Amino acid sequence: MSLRTLGIQGKLLSFFLVVIIIPLPLLASVVYWRSSGVVKGQVLEQLAWIAGEMTGKVGSALFTAGEQARLLANLPDIRNYLRARAFGLQEDLARQQASLREYFEQFLLDHPRFSHVGFLDDRGGAVAAAPASWSAAAQRAAGDEEALALTPQRATRRVLAPAQTGGEPLVRFVVPVQREEARGLGTEAARAAQELLGSFQAPEGVLVLDMNLTELRSIFASLRIGSRGRAFLLDARGGVLAGGDELNRLNFASRAPADLASLLGRIVGGISGTGEYACLETTCLVAFATLTQEGWKATVVAPQADFTRWVDEMRTLTIIFTALIFVAAVLAAVLFTRQISGPLQELDAAARRVAAGDFSVRVNLARRDEIGRLAETFESMTKRLRDYMVEMEEKQRLQQELSIARSIQASLLPQHPPRLPRLDLQALSLPAREVGGDYYDFFHRQAGRPNERLGLAIGDASGKGVPASLLISMTRSLLRSQVEVSTSPGEAVAAVNRLLFEDCVGFRNFVSIFYAEFEPASLTLRCANAGQLFPLYCRGRDRHIEFLTLPGTPLGVRSDAQFPEATLVLEPEDVLVLYTDGIVEAMDERRRMYSFDRLQRTIQRLAAGSARAIIDAIIEDVTKFCGGEAPNDDMTLIVMKVREGAPRDEALSGTEAGAEG
Repeated sequence: MSLRTLGIQGKLLSFFLVVIIIPLPLLASVVYWRSSGVVKGQVLEQLAWIAGEMTGKVGSALFTAGEQARLLANLPDIRNYLRARAFGLQEDLARQQASLREYFEQFLLDHPRFSHVGFLDDRGGAVAAAPASWSAAAQRAAGDEEALALTPQRATRRVLAPAQTGGEPLVRFVVPVQREEARGLGTEAARAAQELLGSFQAPEGVLVLDMNLTELRSIFASLRIGSRGRAFLLDARGGVLAGGDELNRLNFASRAPADLASLLGRIVGGISGTGEYACLETTCLVAFATLTQEGWKATVVAPQADFTRWVDEMRTLTIIFTALIFVAAVLAAVLFTRQISGPLQELDAAARRVAAGDFSVRVNLARRDEIGRLAETFESMTKRLRDYMVEMEEKQRLQQELSIARSIQASLLPQHPPRLPRLDLQALSLPAREVGGDYYDFFHRQAGRPNERLGLAIGDASGKGVPASLLISMTRSLLRSQVEVSTSPGEAVAAVNRLLFEDCVGFRNFVSIFYAEFEPASLTLRCANAGQLFPLYCRGRDRHIEFLTLPGTPLGVRSDAQFPEATLVLEPEDVLVLYTDGIVEAMDERRRMYSFDRLQRTIQRLAAGSARAIIDAIIEDVTKFCGGEAPNDDMTLIVMKVREGAPRDEALSGTEAGAEG
């Protein structure tokens, strides 16, 4: 198989085999060889930083405790006790001692990290202590001449071994206390006070505060370095103060080999540093830092195998080798460019011609690889584009025709309802598509004469789109012709039905229509129904709303269908609403219909407004109900409202009209 017949996939596979896959083992070996040194250096750096942070936390805890001791040494009760002792006021001495004991007991309750607190005089006697059992040990400690000889400007703290306290190690803070000299007195008064009280330079007592190691142990117990790393605290002699329960896990408390013994000597004698020893079948890295005043060592130990901190080094090496691979890839790609670029340039030129609108272009490449199949796909795409452009031109032509049809249909609807002094009349039709199957019309006959009449028609053809619009247009023409020669609504509707049945025989389409004639002089409405939804009638005097139930067969179903009439006498402020099923059958996103009940409530709520306001409110409520859903049917409304002051004709009755609430 020659290189010319090899497919693009085979060529790329050869490229990656020669340029990338072979150098990968070499790259991996170099990276892993260099990574071990980087890991150790980074881990030791991190451990040294952690050890320094731990000394800071321990120092902060001790500093806070020392400040607590200084605050206790400056208690007013202690000053008052010393002052009372200087003047020999025995009652004040007893009262101050009792007050100090209560304060110390409450202090230990509020500060659980402290185990003992007491104030001792310069002879070692316990003035006040908490708990009471601690007084004897405190008296022995107060006899320490070193503690009593301290200057009053500085406190000291030292770790006591279990043998000294009979329990766990603790930190003892000793603060010398002396009376304050008389301040704010004149020269003679100060001299008299000095003669009376004597010299105040030597301490007159010490405040002793013992802190347990619970807080320090919690600091070290909560620290985890990696998956197995731990931290612990050593005293100046190498004794474990905190974190000792973790030592055996790292072989640090076992019989030390030579390297570990040497490392422990470095830790005890040094200030800070790092080291390593054999543990856990690997190498453990150690870093320590010293808390200067106490000489304690915050020590951190972690197995080297738990860390892989060599990403930065590997990234540098990867960049270098990537550059080399890139150069090799460029050289290899040149070999394939001449075989690939020529056909692709030809395809590019053909694509540019197609983009410019020339769909007659042809690409003939006698190849059996992917580029040949690409050329075949390009040919197929060009043919589909030609067909698509023809289809789009046809759709555009149909769209223009539908737009014209919609304009014509809209022009067939009355642009403005007839204006009658006694009537507020408005209508609206919203098609769901370019053309609709809904219809409404008005017929104003004998205007201004005693027998003046107003015809109202609303209809809905079955189906949607162009067929429904043609059927409703035919119905409109037939009804307009029959209204002029008929004497009643029922007669006009029956004549239209016969003519429509003859023209539509063999088809399954039909038309529902409601036609009524209104006499303004008597406020009488005569109506006939051919399968249309029952109108809603709202009485103005009590806002009672009901359906005008009037049965009838849709037009075009039966040639001999009969259409009974009904008569209704209206009163001022009465409202009549004619509507198509697109209103009540409008659906929201959950496929729930708008319903007759909601339409009734809307009309009843807004019956006091104008006809236009009622129509606008109904459309707004339907739109809000549907949310983002597009209308699925045409929506048409006619609202007729009798104006206030219109005459009534009690001689006429609505006995022929039925109503259903």
